[in-house]
Amino acid sequence: MTKQYQWILSSVFSCLLGLFVGYKLALFYSPSRGVPVVSSDRIIAGGQKYKDMLGKAYGAAWDKAAAALDRNVPLHEVMVQIGADWQKGREEAYGATITPVLVGVVPEGTPDRDVTATQRARLADGFRRFAIGLSQ
Repeated sequence: MTKQYQWILSSVFSCLLGLFVGYKLALFYSPSRGVPVVSSDRIIAGGQKYKDMLGKAYGAAWDKAAAALDRNVPLHEVMVQIGADWQKGREEAYGATITPVLVGVVPEGTPDRDVTATQRARLADGFRRFAIGLSQ
């Protein structure tokens, strides 16, 4: 191997090594380090699933209310029960669809003062994508 080829190979190797080290340092010092990026498709699908689950829960609440009215349960009690059933359905749908996605950005129980600007930006983006899923 001639000196010219050795010099070229050495230069190429040095450039690649520099790129690799620079990339690793950028990852290490990145403000988003440790904050996973959640797939847009997963968030949009979560919005669609939430909407479907919520619709089924609300439908079941209205069916239950109709059956209660058929049994002559007072209207006020029926309306209170619908509200309780709606709340239960919302909580179950939220826990199944939204929480798993958001916990990937900000762990549950994180105090607001500990949420970074990057995490807030990712949450805002996630909220927008979730809204897309809800509206489809």
